Amino acid sequence: MGSVPKPAFLQIRGLDNEKTIARCSTEEAGLFVHSVDKMPVFVQVQWRQADQVPTLLSILSEIPKATQNHDLEVMRRDDGKYTLVSKGLRSLEERRGRGAGPTFYERARQGYISPLSDYLEYGNNLIKEYQPDFDYSKSAEEARLLLHTLERINRVRESVEDLQNYLWYSTPNKNKAVSPVKDPQRDVRAAVLQDLFDLSTLRIGEIMWFKAPSELDRARKHENAAVRAAAQRGRELLHYYFGVDEWRQKVERVRALRRQWRELEDLPKGQVYYLLAECHGTSIDEEEKSALQDGFDQLLEEWIAAWIRDDMQTANSIVHKDVRFEEFIRQI
Repeated sequence: MGSVPKPAFLQIRGLDNEKTIARCSTEEAGLFVHSVDKMPVFVQVQWRQADQVPTLLSILSEIPKATQNHDLEVMRRDDGKYTLVSKGLRSLEERRGRGAGPTFYERARQGYISPLSDYLEYGNNLIKEYQPDFDYSKSAEEARLLLHTLERINRVRESVEDLQNYLWYSTPNKNKAVSPVKDPQRDVRAAVLQDLFDLSTLRIGEIMWFKAPSELDRARKHENAAVRAAAQRGRELLHYYFGVDEWRQKVERVRALRRQWRELEDLPKGQVYYLLAECHGTSIDEEEKSALQDGFDQLLEEWIAAWIRDDMQTANSIVHKDVRFEEFIRQI
């Protein structure tokens, strides 16, 4: 450790279920196997925390979230009241076309509760502190005043967030106040693919859309240097979160589980019994013996055959005949 400072807050989700990780494949997804490029890993990092949040910055916790682009417009609802909606709803309505049921735009016009309601009420209540009779739903003019007020509130939020980022990331020896790790989620995924799945940096670069190295570097170094650096940063975050020894032990356990899973690669029924054994705390042999006795084995053969020929109607009808289908499907 050392190239990445210890975060004040770090959360890594998606790596706790070792059995799920073990069933990931480096090739195309098999019958019951996820592909590594779809493996969910979620990382949340904060590099510093104030001992006490300054009053100026506490405003961020008070302002409800707005739309990402703050692209709001005034709408007159069917009941004659006014509201604000995202312009994106109108373009979504146009792309969707008619005949597919009410769109979000139509539902907003009919008076359904908007996901922006908390944000609109926040702005409305702020204006009412100065204009007690204000109600944005009464007229287009008042709705427009709310719109312009919210635009100013959003600019305040952006300024306060910029100040908070500066306080988080600035140091006397840095020219720019930037995060020590710009994309921690990407870096952790690179480390996971390298440590757990033993993929080369070139292969990881392809999976994760890193910029490809030049042909000269590729031929000379046989690696993607950007991936190697990202994986190193991600590994340090993993060490901070799990501990060095615990991460090493987790890697060993997962690799052992994956070896067991790969031995069943050409045996779809064996994979199912493996998953059921993990679910029930039994063994593959016990699950197969039980399935042969009560008829589940025959159902399973029919389900696999339907799945392979892409007959999802038949496959879905079989699933409802035994709870064990849900038990192993839930794990994949």
